[in-house]
Amino acid sequence: MKTLIKLHIAEVEARLSSIQAWKIPKEPSSLAPAGVPSNKDSDPIGPELQTWKGLDFVNYWFSDLVNITSWTIGTTPLLVGLSTVDAIFIVLLSGICNGLPTVLNGYIGSDYHIPFPIAIRSSFGYYFGNFAVFSRAVLSAVWLGVSIAMVVWICVKAGDLQGIFNQPAKVSGQAHTWLWLATFSSTTNSWLTSTMNMSDYSRFAKTGSRGQWSQALTIPVIKTIYAVLGLAVVGSGRVLYETDISSPVDMLPYWGNTGGGRFLAFVCAILWMLAQISCDISANSIPFGHDVMSFVPAWVTVRRGSLLCLLLGAWGMVPWLIVNSADKFLSFMSAYGVCISPICSIMIADYFLIRRGKLNLSDLYHPRGCYRYRAGINWRSFVTEFSFVGINLPGVINNVNPSVPIPSGLIQLYKINWFVNTLGSFVVYWCLCTLWPPLESLDPKVLLE
Repeated sequence: MKTLIKLHIAEVEARLSSIQAWKIPKEPSSLAPAGVPSNKDSDPIGPELQTWKGLDFVNYWFSDLVNITSWTIGTTPLLVGLSTVDAIFIVLLSGICNGLPTVLNGYIGSDYHIPFPIAIRSSFGYYFGNFAVFSRAVLSAVWLGVSIAMVVWICVKAGDLQGIFNQPAKVSGQAHTWLWLATFSSTTNSWLTSTMNMSDYSRFAKTGSRGQWSQALTIPVIKTIYAVLGLAVVGSGRVLYETDISSPVDMLPYWGNTGGGRFLAFVCAILWMLAQISCDISANSIPFGHDVMSFVPAWVTVRRGSLLCLLLGAWGMVPWLIVNSADKFLSFMSAYGVCISPICSIMIADYFLIRRGKLNLSDLYHPRGCYRYRAGINWRSFVTEFSFVGINLPGVINNVNPSVPIPSGLIQLYKINWFVNTLGSFVVYWCLCTLWPPLESLDPKVLLE
C-alpha cells in the first residue's frame, strides 16, 4: 500500500515538473508504425473488452435518448403547425431512418473493433478523415418513470384525452407537404452525429455485428414513446392553459405553490439534470474524446479528451452568452447537419458496396499506407461531401439571416436536405468509385470478386 502511494506521489510530482511526463506511452502491440503516435484508446480493442451484447446497446440508447431533448423534438412538429398524427409519424419514421444507418455505420467498429476516427480513414483518406472527425467534435463541444408521472398528472387534470391527442394541423395543401418534409428532415438530422460515430461504441460488441441490430428497434421505439409523452403535455397545455408546454421544465410552474408541489418539482429537476448529464457523457464528451485523441494521440486519451470537452463546452465557449444572445450562431449550428449526413452515407457506401467489408487494418494507422490516396485525401469523398454541402449553403445562409435574398427553390431544397444529402451522396459516391475505382486501397479479394 505504501509503495503504491509513493508511486502515485512520484507520478504527480513528475507531471507537475515536466510536460513530457504527460506524454502517453505507445502500446507495444500498436499497429501504428515507428514514429507515428498512438495509444491504447485508438488501437483495436482486445477480446477481453469485447463484452457488449444486444441488451448493452439498448441500455446505451436509453442513456442517449431518455432526456429533455427527445421530449421536445416530439413536440416540434405540433408547434410549427402540424397535427398530432403528423408528429407521431414523423418521429417514428425518423427513428427508423436513424436506427438503420446507425447499425450499418457500426459495422466497421464491430467487425474491426476500431473507433470512428480510425474507421473514417478508409473512405475519406488518412488526412481528409480529420475533416469528418473535426465536424463531429464541433457538434459535441457546442430524461422514463418521472416523464410518465408528469404526463399522467397533466392529462388527468386536462380530462379531455380526445382533445389532447387530436390537435389539428394549422396548414394544408402544398404548405403542409413542405412543412412535413422539412420537419422530418430536421428531426432526423438531430441524431446524425451519434449515427456517424457509432463505431466508438460498436467496437465493444461481443457477438460481432449481430448484437448491435437491437439498435434498429430501440431508437425508433424510444423516440416515439417520448414524442407521445411530449405531445400529451402540449395537448394538455392547450386544453388547460391555452398555451404550449413544449419542455418538461416548463411544467414546473404549474405544479402549484404547495410544499409538496415544490418538493416534487425539485426532485424532477434533479432527475432531468442527471438524464441530461448521462446524454452529454454518452453522446458528446466520449465521442469528443475519441475525436481529439485522433489528432494528438501522444498526449490525449479518451478520458483526457472528455475532460477537455467539459472545459470547452461549459466555460471556454461561454454557452450562457450563446444561448442568451447568439441567435445566428445557434441557427448556424442547427444547420450543421448538412455536413454530417453526406459523411454517414459515404461511410456506408464505401464499406458495404466498394470494399465489401474488407479493410487493411494496419494501413488505417499508417500515414503512407493504402488509405493515403493522394496527399491523404480520397478525392471521391471530397467531391461528394462538398458538392452536397455547397448546394445547401444558400439555405444555410437564409437560415442564419432570413433577410438575405435567396431563391425559394434553394430554400426548399435546404429544408429537405436530409433526403437530398443522404440519398444523393450515397449514389454519387458509389458512382464515382464505380467509374474511378480506388484500386490502391481495395483488398485484392474484392478485386477478384
